[in-house]
Amino acid sequence: MTVQEWTDLLTESGFEIENVDRAPMALLRPARVIADEGIIGTLRILVNLLTRPAARNRVLAMRRTFRTYRDALTAVAIVAVVPQQGQAVTLDVHQAVVVDRRGDGDDH
Repeated sequence: MTVQEWTDLLTESGFEIENVDRAPMALLRPARVIADEGIIGTLRILVNLLTRPAARNRVLAMRRTFRTYRDALTAVAIVAVVPQQGQAVTLDVHQAVVVDRRGDGDDH
């Protein structure tokens, strides 16, 4: 989904958008994995990849896809607030993948 589609969905669901940030897609890059999972979590993932061929193949396929489409992918963080409650809901920057299908680069 594009950033606009995400913000439209949140707005239509009653949220007010407070902030939208973008970052390069780094989900499967080693430094990002360490930052997200820590050293112990990263080691656990590596052990699983070394001992589980099906998981390794899925992760390698995802990484190839991310590299192939790196110019069309970005990470997005959207902070949206429920107006009557004032509680913020954040979509994690490293979870939301956005593809700008229109190619104009202006997806919000």
